[in-house]
Amino acid sequence: MQLNTMEDFQRDISYRLLKQPDGTALLTATMKDRFHDVLLEVRVEVATMKIISAEADFRMSPTPDCRNVSAKMAGLNGFVIGRGLQRKVSEVLGGSAGCGNMRNLLLGLLPLALNLGAAAGITDEAEMLDAIHEKLVGSCAGYVAPPRKNWQAMGESMNMQWHHLLLGPGDISAGKATAIQDAFTALFRSAGGPRTMALFRKDAQDGGLDLYFTPESTLHAWRLIEECKATPCAPPSLAGLELLVGHNEITYYLTT
Repeated sequence: MQLNTMEDFQRDISYRLLKQPDGTALLTATMKDRFHDVLLEVRVEVATMKIISAEADFRMSPTPDCRNVSAKMAGLNGFVIGRGLQRKVSEVLGGSAGCGNMRNLLLGLLPLALNLGAAAGITDEAEMLDAIHEKLVGSCAGYVAPPRKNWQAMGESMNMQWHHLLLGPGDISAGKATAIQDAFTALFRSAGGPRTMALFRKDAQDGGLDLYFTPESTLHAWRLIEECKATPCAPPSLAGLELLVGHNEITYYLTT
């Protein structure tokens, strides 16, 4: 069977970041396929992550009008790479006068500058990856929790990493307990239901509520635990604990 151009199609995209002697970094992206040969160059000030210049060279494109996008790239100048990146790229290159290919290239290229900032001054690759990991905690599925060296620094062990949070009657009335349970449930599911990750509750005095996060929760719900301001505690007595989230056999795992 003979296939037409779009039925057998390949597109190659590459990214490169190269730190320059003048304190800037040159980020380049290329996109090549049957109809495109595009070079994208962005220069960034390393110390501030500010975009100094952004240019696109359409060496080949489906129509001559594609080249009109090049003039819009200057709209990125002065933007500091970080929060709001996707919104800024959409603002500059969205709509009928923009370019979806340029948006996709930029969203893959520009975050590399953040890795450069996190790894500044580090030559050991393992240490570098840990530094990048720390910087990106909470940003995606690969960086849900801190790197393992941080878990150890936090006192990781099955006896030392229980966390406790006391909620008062006002917190409960405001729905804080339900919100924490819902957030924990989502993290439990996204982590694949780890066997010793669990959230317990126990009635406290004066109408309050004690919440207990098991040690493995630190590995998968670290951000939630930190935001709740839960504090490390000794393992609670299992008597009187009510399981809110986790496997029913959790008590067996925690006592063996």
